[in-house]
Amino acid sequence: MKQHLFLIGHKGVGKTTLLHRILQAQAGPCGGFSTVRGPWSFGGHPSIHLVHAEGGEKATLANYLFFGGRRDPYIAARFNRIGVDVMSNSCGHTLLVMDELGPRESGAERFCEEILGALDGEIPILGVLQQAEAPFLRRVIEHPAVHLLCVTEENRETLGALAPLLFTPELPCGPALPGLAALTLTRLTPPPLPEAVQALRLGPFVH
Repeated sequence: MKQHLFLIGHKGVGKTTLLHRILQAQAGPCGGFSTVRGPWSFGGHPSIHLVHAEGGEKATLANYLFFGGRRDPYIAARFNRIGVDVMSNSCGHTLLVMDELGPRESGAERFCEEILGALDGEIPILGVLQQAEAPFLRRVIEHPAVHLLCVTEENRETLGALAPLLFTPELPCGPALPGLAALTLTRLTPPPLPEAVQALRLGPFVH
């Protein structure tokens, strides 16, 4: 079973930006998915779409998931249809991207099982988790192959500079260079996590 790295932190702190910087150091195309904002809005909230992580796919009605901030009884069905399709087309890649996972997926049983099955697999995963409490997220966080890296306003610039060293399929969560471990202890240690993510099995960068 491969090891996986998930970035976690407050909304807007720069998790996806850091993920993209890490991906720049990876070789070859990646499978998995990204969630992106679309061209539509409802009540001031943008449409959210699930697209292939390798890029080039536009936000359309075919990959529409939901409008942010709005309750929708069909969200689970869309995750089960769009998300499962994208994940099933990710076989054969050397890296899977999951950007991002959040509480809205909890009701999408087929999609959740697809994600949990990937965590048990032999393809390393680089992902982003929303900092929220939900049964599905709890199962991801507590998976024995998952390592967490907490991104904060205080450490995001340093993490960005170290992005190529933070993850490799062979050794996720580094250190990839001598002295990096000591640097993470002194400069990258975040403040205590809020109650929603307390008591988690955290990766080497989170103490």
